[in-house]
Amino acid sequence: MNKTQSLTSQVELPAVSELIAVPDLARQFVRAEKSENTRRAYKCDNAILAQWCSERGLRAFPLAPGKLAEFLASQAHTGIKAMTLVRRVAAIRHIHRALGLSDPFDQVARSTLAGIRNKLGVKVNPHNPLIAADLIKIIEAIPFDGGKEND
Repeated sequence: MNKTQSLTSQVELPAVSELIAVPDLARQFVRAEKSENTRRAYKCDNAILAQWCSERGLRAFPLAPGKLAEFLASQAHTGIKAMTLVRRVAAIRHIHRALGLSDPFDQVARSTLAGIRNKLGVKVNPHNPLIAADLIKIIEAIPFDGGKEND
């Protein structure tokens, strides 16, 4: 069992449809709001937050003001990618909304995440643009049957 699996087994978070009253007819659509992979990632992200809070004697739900910024900064210092932190913020906000709690993504957290994104950034691999001459070659290479349907 890896560290992520260990964390998610320690903190069991309910699905949104288990937290709020959902009519049976709507339940399948509420569940379909997020893909299975997204639900799994959100569960892991919230478990990581819960573990981080537990180690510091804090409550994860609701997360105290300023603590999301502190969590993000500590995660960034461990080498977590900026886009992973963006997803973690989405997961944390999602569970707070589902629990009817106030949004922990305050201005300090916003500024912290923006600073992380600016400092750590995302590697961009620029590609050469598609120019008109290349586009014409591509179009000319496409077989054309005169618009007749094949039988």
